[in-house]
Amino acid sequence: MVKSLNSRFSDNSDGSVLTAMSNLFDPSIPVTQILSDIDTVSDYLGTVGIEGSQSELLCFANFARASHNSGNKSVTDIHSAANLAIKNVNSYPASAEAAKRLLVSPVSTVDCERGFSRQNVIKTDLRNCLSVKNLENLLKISIEGKDCKDVDFKGIYKLWAGKKQRRILMK
Repeated sequence: MVKSLNSRFSDNSDGSVLTAMSNLFDPSIPVTQILSDIDTVSDYLGTVGIEGSQSELLCFANFARASHNSGNKSVTDIHSAANLAIKNVNSYPASAEAAKRLLVSPVSTVDCERGFSRQNVIKTDLRNCLSVKNLENLLKISIEGKDCKDVDFKGIYKLWAGKKQRRILMK
């Protein structure tokens, strides 16, 4: 997963930060092999207001690996080590913040691509004057809305017709 994201986003540092966070929370990688990753995560956390976190990240990495190596079955993979950091937020606040950010990072860009595809279907050359709010509302309906079979069109029409005086020609 991380290698796939790195190949797509190689022009910025997001891929290297994601890789460093994954390595930080991977209990199977020895601490001696992730020292540069700890520096990368610490630098990233500094950009979001958490300064001087290297020593804490190193302490957490040692703690997570000691838990893993002692046979603790609750620390077996990246996800469980990240959850360990979140559970110990009072002892390891920077590690918990890095864990939260790692756990909410997108696995792929499929949702974004799907959203842009829907936007291109809705906003055509004939409908290029849509306001941002109307486009946003149409996208929400298109992506999250009900199936057309489930919509009460007569009720919607009555609601629309009752909002203001309109000349509706019925044949």
